[in-house]
Amino acid sequence: MSGPRYDTGFAVFESPVVSAATAIKLGIDAGKTHCFLGAKFYSDAAGETPATPTGGTIAVDIQTLNSSPAYEPPPVSTIDASNPATLSWAANTDSVRATPSGVAGAAYWRILVTCNWT
Repeated sequence: MSGPRYDTGFAVFESPVVSAATAIKLGIDAGKTHCFLGAKFYSDAAGETPATPTGGTIAVDIQTLNSSPAYEPPPVSTIDASNPATLSWAANTDSVRATPSGVAGAAYWRILVTCNWT
Protein backbone atom coordinates (compact mmCIF):
# COMPACT_ATOMS: atom_id res chain seq x y z
CA MET A 1 0.00 0.00 0.00
CA SER A 2 1.27 3.42 -0.81
CA GLY A 3 0.60 6.40 1.41
CA PRO A 4 -1.52 9.30 0.26
CA ARG A 5 -0.19 11.33 -2.63
CA TYR A 6 -0.99 15.03 -2.50
CA ASP A 7 -1.02 16.76 -5.85
CA THR A 8 -2.39 20.16 -6.79
CA GLY A 9 -5.37 20.38 -4.44
CA PHE A 10 -6.24 16.69 -4.26
CA ALA A 11 -5.10 13.55 -2.46
CA VAL A 12 -4.87 9.99 -3.78
CA PHE A 13 -5.27 6.94 -1.52
CA GLU A 14 -4.71 3.36 -2.72
CA SER A 15 -5.41 0.16 -0.87
CA PRO A 16 -3.15 -2.85 -1.11
CA VAL A 17 -4.02 -5.50 -3.71
CA VAL A 18 -6.02 -8.26 -1.97
CA SER A 19 -8.01 -11.37 -2.88
CA ALA A 20 -11.23 -10.63 -4.79
CA ALA A 21 -13.14 -12.12 -1.83
CA THR A 22 -11.56 -9.78 0.76
CA ALA A 23 -13.19 -6.58 2.04
CA ILE A 24 -11.05 -3.43 2.06
CA LYS A 25 -11.05 -0.73 4.73
CA LEU A 26 -9.07 2.40 3.84
CA GLY A 27 -8.46 5.53 5.91
CA ILE A 28 -8.60 8.79 3.96
CA ASP A 29 -8.27 12.55 4.58
CA ALA A 30 -11.47 13.94 6.18
CA GLY A 31 -10.30 17.48 5.39
CA LYS A 32 -11.12 17.08 1.71
CA THR A 33 -14.87 16.87 1.23
CA HIS A 34 -15.34 15.74 -2.39
CA CYS A 35 -14.47 12.04 -2.75
CA PHE A 36 -14.28 9.61 -5.68
CA LEU A 37 -13.86 5.83 -5.41
CA GLY A 38 -13.00 3.32 -8.10
CA ALA A 39 -12.26 -0.41 -8.04
CA LYS A 40 -9.43 -1.98 -10.03
CA PHE A 41 -9.28 -5.72 -10.74
CA TYR A 42 -6.29 -7.96 -11.47
CA SER A 43 -5.40 -11.53 -12.33
CA ASP A 44 -2.18 -11.46 -10.26
CA ALA A 45 -1.37 -10.67 -6.62
CA ALA A 46 1.16 -8.02 -7.65
CA GLY A 47 -1.59 -5.97 -9.32
CA GLU A 48 0.30 -5.81 -12.61
CA THR A 49 -2.11 -7.64 -14.93
CA PRO A 50 -5.55 -6.01 -15.25
CA ALA A 51 -8.59 -8.28 -15.32
CA THR A 52 -12.21 -7.64 -16.28
CA PRO A 53 -14.66 -9.36 -13.95
CA THR A 54 -17.60 -11.17 -15.51
CA GLY A 55 -19.87 -10.63 -12.51
CA GLY A 56 -20.20 -9.51 -8.91
CA THR A 57 -20.69 -6.31 -6.98
CA ILE A 58 -18.81 -4.06 -4.58
CA ALA A 59 -20.78 -2.54 -1.69
CA VAL A 60 -19.33 0.75 -0.40
CA ASP A 61 -19.84 2.31 3.02
CA ILE A 62 -18.23 5.47 4.38
CA GLN A 63 -17.43 6.72 7.85
CA THR A 64 -17.80 10.49 8.09
CA LEU A 65 -16.93 12.82 10.93
CA ASN A 66 -20.68 13.04 11.58
CA SER A 67 -21.34 9.27 11.60
CA SER A 68 -18.17 7.91 13.27
CA PRO A 69 -17.79 5.20 14.48
CA ALA A 70 -20.71 3.93 12.36
CA TYR A 71 -20.52 3.46 8.59
CA GLU A 72 -23.22 4.68 6.22
CA PRO A 73 -23.78 4.25 2.47
CA PRO A 74 -22.92 7.15 0.17
CA PRO A 75 -25.71 8.30 -2.22
CA VAL A 76 -24.71 5.60 -4.73
CA SER A 77 -23.23 2.68 -2.83
CA THR A 78 -22.80 -0.24 -5.24
CA ILE A 79 -20.35 -0.89 -8.07
CA ASP A 80 -21.10 -3.52 -10.72
CA ALA A 81 -17.76 -5.37 -10.92
CA SER A 82 -18.35 -6.33 -14.56
CA ASN A 83 -18.90 -2.69 -15.54
CA PRO A 84 -17.02 -0.64 -12.93
CA ALA A 85 -17.83 3.02 -12.50
CA THR A 86 -16.55 5.73 -10.18
CA LEU A 87 -18.68 6.54 -7.14
CA SER A 88 -18.62 10.07 -5.72
CA TRP A 89 -19.95 11.83 -2.65
CA ALA A 90 -19.43 15.01 -0.66
CA ALA A 91 -18.72 14.56 3.06
CA ASN A 92 -15.86 14.84 5.53
CA THR A 93 -14.93 11.16 5.17
CA ASP A 94 -12.21 9.56 7.26
CA SER A 95 -12.68 5.90 6.25
CA VAL A 96 -14.06 3.88 3.35
CA ARG A 97 -15.11 0.23 3.46
CA ALA A 98 -15.61 -1.74 0.22
CA THR A 99 -17.00 -5.27 0.35
CA PRO A 100 -16.95 -7.55 -2.71
CA SER A 101 -19.66 -10.12 -3.39
CA GLY A 102 -19.52 -12.81 -6.07
CA VAL A 103 -16.68 -11.28 -8.06
CA ALA A 104 -15.90 -13.67 -10.94
CA GLY A 105 -13.20 -13.36 -13.58
CA ALA A 106 -10.67 -11.52 -11.40
CA ALA A 107 -8.62 -13.04 -8.59
CA TYR A 108 -7.46 -9.77 -6.94
CA TRP A 109 -8.55 -6.19 -6.54
CA ARG A 110 -7.89 -2.82 -4.89
CA ILE A 111 -9.67 0.49 -4.43
CA LEU A 112 -8.43 3.94 -5.33
CA VAL A 113 -9.92 7.02 -3.64
CA THR A 114 -9.22 10.60 -4.67
CA CYS A 115 -10.39 13.59 -2.64
CA ASN A 116 -10.38 17.34 -3.20
CA TRP A 117 -11.93 20.48 -1.75
CA THR A 118 -14.37 21.35 -4.54
